[in-house]
Amino acid sequence: TQQNPAQQFGSPGYAAASDPNVHLLNESLRQQREALDRAQRRRAELELQVQLMNEQLRERKEEARTRQLLDAVKNLQQASTAASHVQNKLASGVSERHRNANQEDSGVIKQLQEQN
Repeated sequence: TQQNPAQQFGSPGYAAASDPNVHLLNESLRQQREALDRAQRRRAELELQVQLMNEQLRERKEEARTRQLLDAVKNLQQASTAASHVQNKLASGVSERHRNANQEDSGVIKQLQEQN
């Protein structure tokens, strides 16, 4: 007579392929492998989505920073223009005062010359 494979290999855990439990176990194992494969694919998809979202977030942060810098440059240019206008007005006022002072000095000198 032929030996049972469990007896042949001396392993009490070895079951014959014709055993219906082996078929059920194999089917269960196949389903678990498929579930694991699906879970791993889903994980890979989610990791890729996270990478893409992180890249988009990084780009948005860079764009926001660029806008902030451009706004700051614009504000500096406006402040510089305003300062130039103030400086020009001050210089104009100083020139006007000098002209007035020179005219007054000329008038005083003329009066002194006339008195002498």
